[in-house]
Amino acid sequence: MRRLTTLTVLALLIGLMVYQASAATERSAPTTLPQGGAERGAAAFPTGTWNTGIQVQNPTTSTATVQVKFYKQDGSLAYTTSSTTILAGGSATFYLPAITDLPDGKYSGVVESDQAVVAVVNETSYDGKGIADAYNGINSGATLLNLPLIFRGYSSWDSMIAVQNTDASASASVALNFYEAGATSAKLRVTGTIPALASKTYDVSTADFNGLSSPFLGSLTITSTTNVAAVAHSAKQTAGYDVLSIYRGFSSGATKYLAPLIFNQYSPSSTSGWVSGIQVQNLASTADTVTVTMTLSGNTYTKAKPIGASSSVTFYLPEFTDIPAGIYGSATIQSGGNQIVVIVNTTKYLTGVGNAYNAFPDGSGTIRVVAPLAYN
Repeated sequence: MRRLTTLTVLALLIGLMVYQASAATERSAPTTLPQGGAERGAAAFPTGTWNTGIQVQNPTTSTATVQVKFYKQDGSLAYTTSSTTILAGGSATFYLPAITDLPDGKYSGVVESDQAVVAVVNETSYDGKGIADAYNGINSGATLLNLPLIFRGYSSWDSMIAVQNTDASASASVALNFYEAGATSAKLRVTGTIPALASKTYDVSTADFNGLSSPFLGSLTITSTTNVAAVAHSAKQTAGYDVLSIYRGFSSGATKYLAPLIFNQYSPSSTSGWVSGIQVQNLASTADTVTVTMTLSGNTYTKAKPIGASSSVTFYLPEFTDIPAGIYGSATIQSGGNQIVVIVNTTKYLTGVGNAYNAFPDGSGTIRVVAPLAYN
């Protein structure tokens, strides 16, 4: 019997998917893509035309047959690609502007395959100053998601959250609870309904979120009556440059995370280079202490901060005066016992580029990792 592996895909983003060599070669959960398509100008983003490319890799030893389905915001099916064959170890690109039968618009997507595939979504807007980032396809949703870093008017940063209902038949009733950094209770609660397999975007810069302070820096918890997937993307707009960063919502936490790449003002000129911030969200109803151990250019730096119940805390590398500029490395992030989630946000303002990634729970490493999209 043919079993499908599915991945959720939301448009405007891209990422790296980890393949676990011990996983079964067939999975029943599709890959979802909470946002994808072409869209002209969203309030939290620089104006322009956004386009999406989906890169699907087959890491198995068997040939995969793959289709991508795109859903409108009302949940109706907009388009299904023809079946594409991907040889073992190979990949295929689905570039939305090249799909002439798919009208311009904003969509959610589902990648379906008869083998266990991985996917990344690449979002670009070449208009104006140019901006881009990416995110991983998501192979399962959850009724509770956590997003550690959300902005509203914070140092010119604003966030937009795309939420996709991964249920094929039931509508999702969702609630978004925003927590200001350091606060233990929600500052704003926003509710909504999302049709089956559709997605909805929540632009924090709009008047619907006036209940948040401006500037606002904090975290978000999403609850839903069905399984959902989510990605948060944040844009910083200035007269000289724009920056975009994207990461996926977490469906579970851990007490220890690994961050393979962090920077402190790293570039040939040192002071105008890559800079990283580590954002930690406390999933527990009790306060805790978070310890970050950084190995940078051969030296170790340990920093600890308190974190409130249900709150978040930032470790911004330039804030630590004993860490020299012009170095990079990795970090481990450890709670005192509470479940936490962690992302790394990196920017290079001199050239207007940035990215974000979900840190990896300790113990989640594998002996084989695949990267669906690489350029030279």
